[in-house]
Amino acid sequence: MTSETETIRELEEKRYNAMIGGDLTALDTLLSDRLIYIHSDGCSDSKRNYMDGLASGNARYRGVERDGEKITICGDAAIVTTRLKIDYVARGAPRLIHSRALAVWSRHSGDWQLVALQSASASA
Repeated sequence: MTSETETIRELEEKRYNAMIGGDLTALDTLLSDRLIYIHSDGCSDSKRNYMDGLASGNARYRGVERDGEKITICGDAAIVTTRLKIDYVARGAPRLIHSRALAVWSRHSGDWQLVALQSASASA
């Protein structure tokens, strides 16, 4: 049987793979309809806005490197912290983003979904 920590680690891997691969169907399943996504520049997105940006091609992930991931399970919530190096294209302009991220997963009716993500700029 897989531990809750390992389940969240696998879901995070699926989420990043879906972001890079542009797999909107997988993201739709992984992201809660109540998602609050705060980007490293301070802008905030709902699930719909985030997904619309990916679907339109205005936002595209080319690669993500993760380091120092830590997962803490708190009942029906899981908190994930990590350092990120994101190769990203926004409205045609390539960007390399170094950030720290905090992701919050919530378990509802047995299924885990991402409900919040906050990213903060970090030095390389």
